[in-house]
Amino acid sequence: MIKKIFSIVLLLLVITSSIHAQQKVIQLYNGPIQGSESWTWNEDSMYSSSWKSLVIYNVSKPSLTVYKPDASIANGTAVIICPGGGFMALSMDNEGYGVAQRLVKTGITCFVLKYRLAHVLSKDPVKEFLMMPCMMAIKRSKKAKRLLCL
Repeated sequence: MIKKIFSIVLLLLVITSSIHAQQKVIQLYNGPIQGSESWTWNEDSMYSSSWKSLVIYNVSKPSLTVYKPDASIANGTAVIICPGGGFMALSMDNEGYGVAQRLVKTGITCFVLKYRLAHVLSKDPVKEFLMMPCMMAIKRSKKAKRLLCL
């Protein structure tokens, strides 16, 4: 069962990678970006079963991936798609590449924005993202105890 799931996930990643390999990627900056000169971490990706999507994290070099419709259906409309993920990760299949692939079939040119994100320390940014409210509650309760001298 685990081998089957792993095979399916691997197949999806290969298909997703081959689809995106055909698109033009525009780097938004040449060299270090002001305010992030010391960011040395490497961008990474994973498949999240809870988000059911390819997730990209630790982005320090923003870019736009261009999806152009066939010239015969292009209608002159363009959109920038900004995938969500709480500034810790980007849900690329559900809210990025998948949206672009659907819109481009209607003649719309799409630019999927991969924007800079907070540094994630683990290899599972989704889990880290989901734990944030718990961590904030713990932090607040500790501060409240100090303020109340408990």
